[in-house]
Amino acid sequence: MKSSLAEGARNRTLAAGVLLPVAVLAAFRLLFVEPQTDLLAMRRVELEQRRGEVARARLAASRLPQLEAEVSRLRRRLAILHRGMPEAQDASAVLRSLQEVAVRSRLTMQSFALDETRPGEGYEEWPVRLEVTGGFHELASFLDAVSGLPRIVTIDRLSIRALPSGKPNSTIAATCIATTYVLREPVDGVDAVRGEGRLRR
Repeated sequence: MKSSLAEGARNRTLAAGVLLPVAVLAAFRLLFVEPQTDLLAMRRVELEQRRGEVARARLAASRLPQLEAEVSRLRRRLAILHRGMPEAQDASAVLRSLQEVAVRSRLTMQSFALDETRPGEGYEEWPVRLEVTGGFHELASFLDAVSGLPRIVTIDRLSIRALPSGKPNSTIAATCIATTYVLREPVDGVDAVRGEGRLRR
């Protein structure tokens, strides 16, 4: 019986000797390895996200020269358009140039009146109601000269009527709306050509 007790104690010691390291390993895995494995998995997901962000940033960076070229092209085009649209203080000069073009085209200016301005986004339309008399060829010369002005001027609502015979150089009367476009002044003195800043309303 003594030997069976000793053998039972030895088996229990042996079982405890085997189970204790297994329990320690299980506890170590549960407390240290699995959290680190979860942390490692989270880090891998973050790494993949960062790699995706880097790939998108590289793609954007590769397109940057084309975008800069496009911005430069648009700025040049805006500068050209800016030359075609006077600022408010230049509008009277454009209106005078319409009258000068009529005189050079040998038309007689009967009336010349500024209609109510119409606001646009960053500009205003300044319609001018014109009435001229002269001949068909002179009117065609006037319209051609207006299209060649350095400033943008459009002609709308052109109406032509015959005049009673009497004056050989004055066979028609024409009325139209000549509209010039005027840039609004930029706020805080910011350059409107560069497209920076906000425009006054």
